[in-house]
Amino acid sequence: MTYPIVQQQTLEPVMKPSFLQAARRSVSDLPRTLPHQVLVFKHGASLVRGDERYIHGNEPHVLEATSVSVVDMTVGRAVTVQVPIKSAGATEFTVSATFACTVRDPEAVVRDGHQDVAGALTNYLCAHQRLFELGLPYELDAVEQVRGDVAAQLYAYCTMTPPLVSGMEIVLSHVHVAKPEEVAQSQRDREVKRYDLRGDHELKTEARFREREYELQEQDYQHHRISQDRQFARTQASADRSHQIEDAAKMREYLQSGSGAHETLLLSAPDLSPADYTEHLAGFAKDARQDALARVATALDDLRWSRKVSYEMQVKRAEGRIEVIRAAIHRGLFDQAAGEDLLRMLEAGDATAPVDGNSLAGTNQAAVEPTGPAEPRHPVDGDGHSRRAGDGQEHPFRDDPLMEEDMRA
Repeated sequence: MTYPIVQQQTLEPVMKPSFLQAARRSVSDLPRTLPHQVLVFKHGASLVRGDERYIHGNEPHVLEATSVSVVDMTVGRAVTVQVPIKSAGATEFTVSATFACTVRDPEAVVRDGHQDVAGALTNYLCAHQRLFELGLPYELDAVEQVRGDVAAQLYAYCTMTPPLVSGMEIVLSHVHVAKPEEVAQSQRDREVKRYDLRGDHELKTEARFREREYELQEQDYQHHRISQDRQFARTQASADRSHQIEDAAKMREYLQSGSGAHETLLLSAPDLSPADYTEHLAGFAKDARQDALARVATALDDLRWSRKVSYEMQVKRAEGRIEVIRAAIHRGLFDQAAGEDLLRMLEAGDATAPVDGNSLAGTNQAAVEPTGPAEPRHPVDGDGHSRRAGDGQEHPFRDDPLMEEDMRA
C-alpha cells in the first residue's frame, strides 16, 4: 500500500434522472475510508477536501467531481528508505534512514501527485553526495565508526536542508548502517516472514476450502440418508398394507368357510379366558344376526320395488288401452254403447285401484282384459260388420276391442 495517497479513482458523470428530480451521486460509488483517511475531490481546476461521514451526494464538488483520492492523515507515519554506500573493500554498507511523516495539506499532496513519499525521500538522500564518501576509509569490521559518521552527517543535512514535500511535514527520526550480511539476513527474514504469511494464508484458505467441501459432502450425505429413509418407510408401509390385505382376505375366507370357524379361531388364540371366549362368540352371533337382518331387509325392499313397478306398468297399460278405445269411439269405429260400458268397467277396475306395493290387486287384470269378445247391440252380418237401424253404412268392428295394435292400425 502506498503512502500518503492510498487510493485514486475516477468518477463517471452523474445523469439527471428526470425533470423534477435533482441529480445525486450515490455514496456507494465513492471509496470507503478509515478514520485516519480523508477524501479529496477533483472539482474542475480545484481540489476540495471532503468527509465521507457528511457527504450526501448532492454537493457540487461531489456531484461534478471527475476523480477522488484517499489520503492517509496519520501523524508521524514511519517511512524507511535504504541507500547503499561504498566501503574500503569490494562490499557496501547499507544506510537505512527512517523519517516521521505527517500530511498537513492533503489537497497539495494530491495536486503534486506524491502518491509514494518513499521515492521522494530516496532522491533526497541521494542528492547529498557527501553521504557516499563516508564509508570509503573503513572496512566492514569498522561498521560502528561508519554508523556514527553517517548519523551525524544525515542529522546535520536534514537540519540544514530539510526534505521538502508539498503538503507534508517530514522529520528524520532514526539512522542505521548495516553490513551486507546483516542486510542479507534482514532480507531473508523479511522473505521468510512474507513466505510464512503467504503460507498461513494458503493454509487457511485450504482449510476453509476443505471445511466447505466437508460441509457440502455432509449435506449431500444427509439429503441422501433422508431420501433413503423416506423410500424405505414408503416401501415398508406398502408391504405392511399388502400383508394386512392378504391377512384380512384369508381371515374372511376362513370365517366364511363354515359355522365352526369362529370357535376354532377363538380356541387357537393364546391367553384367552372363558369370559373373553363367551364375549367373542356373542359378538360373532350378533354380527351374524345383523348381517342376516340386513340381507332380509334388502330382499324385502327389492320385492316391494318390483311389485310397485309391476303395478305401475299395469296401470299405464290399462290407461293406454282406455285411450285407444276412446279414440276408436271418437272416430266411429266402435259401438258406442258397448264401448261406454267397457270404459266404465275399466275405469272402475284399474283407475281407482290404490297404489300399494305390498298388496297388488290381481282382479283388476281381469277387468282390463275381458275373456271374450263383447256382443254388439246391433245386428251383425256374416262378415262381422255391425249395422244400425235406419243406417245403411257399415262399421268395421273387430271381435277383440282391447287389442291396441289392431285399433291403432
